[in-house]
Amino acid sequence: MHDTRFPEPGQTEAPICPNPAESRRVVLVGAGHAHLHVVSQARRFSEAGAELVLVEPGDFWYSGLATGILGGQYAPDDGRVDVSRLARRAGCALIRARLVGIDAATRRIRLDDGTWLPFAALSLNLGSEVAGAVDGRERGTPVKPIEGLLRADLRGDVVIVGGGATGCEVAANLAAGKRDRDRAPRITLIARGPLLAGYPAGAARRLARYLASRGIVLLRDRTALAIREAGGRLQVALAGADRRESAAESVSADRVLLATGLRPPAALSAMGLPSGPGGGLAVEPTLEARGLAGVFGVGDCVDFLPRPLPKLGVYAVRQAPVLADNLLATLRGDTLRPYRPQPVALSILNLGGEAALAAWGPLWWLGKVPMRWKDRLDLRFLAGYRA
Repeated sequence: MHDTRFPEPGQTEAPICPNPAESRRVVLVGAGHAHLHVVSQARRFSEAGAELVLVEPGDFWYSGLATGILGGQYAPDDGRVDVSRLARRAGCALIRARLVGIDAATRRIRLDDGTWLPFAALSLNLGSEVAGAVDGRERGTPVKPIEGLLRADLRGDVVIVGGGATGCEVAANLAAGKRDRDRAPRITLIARGPLLAGYPAGAARRLARYLASRGIVLLRDRTALAIREAGGRLQVALAGADRRESAAESVSADRVLLATGLRPPAALSAMGLPSGPGGGLAVEPTLEARGLAGVFGVGDCVDFLPRPLPKLGVYAVRQAPVLADNLLATLRGDTLRPYRPQPVALSILNLGGEAALAAWGPLWWLGKVPMRWKDRLDLRFLAGYRA
């Protein structure tokens, strides 16, 4: 596996309009899938007399390549977009900071350095974080943020808590990456219910056989109750279907990865914004926050009120053109257009570089062709922001 080096956040990398009262400033918080597209469209905002500003402390790490990096299929930088370079090339101002507060009434956001930044229009693309309650979870490593996962020392035995798409991808790629590196490491995947819930049953059964053939230990219908330290290693205490802990059932590992589902960032709920049933920013079909004119949200950090959307990057990618149009329409006072999500989205899971599992509604295919397909789609997406 390639050596991983991560850049340190800097400071403001482009000038900010010195007279906020006269500014037609559009602020993007977070360098997610959708905001990359809006940044690349900075010239449209400049031509409309607007200033486009991106607030982002780091770089963009593409989730579609993260598991392949773990397996050694890609170098760490293959999944990174240099946000500074993209913003500079597009003509978008960049502030290296984090959002800590929003005052919608005065149309300002507060940054972690104490600065208040006024806006005419605002968009949030803050991604998601790992959900789930496990006692002692601070001893584990969440699969998001991605850069934290890629920094983790994953030598030795690894337990992955969560049998969804991400947990299965991580397990398969760790098995692929460890084959030639370590001596018989043990990878254990703990699923609270059926493996790969929400996917076709036949696909889940086939994936279970595939993972087992790679030496991965599957523990289904188990709940991880606690992560404890014992003898220099970690112990994951388990419960069965009755939710009662069994003193005799636990799994030992050098590292525990948490892939227990995703939720909007918890900090978002403390900012006084309208929230939806999933705890994200409640947005209308136009991607505008309910009851907050000129405030938008996209990607995993929102609850799309017409219907819940899976936390897949493809939805944010397709929201991006609508968002760009609606931010400009807000400045002009024009009618906003709705985002209409596709009824079914294609999902492709990287299973270690040798094969992938593609699923679209009830249809699925596990093999080498879906892996080539995924590789082409992922690299084409990234190339659009690196040229």
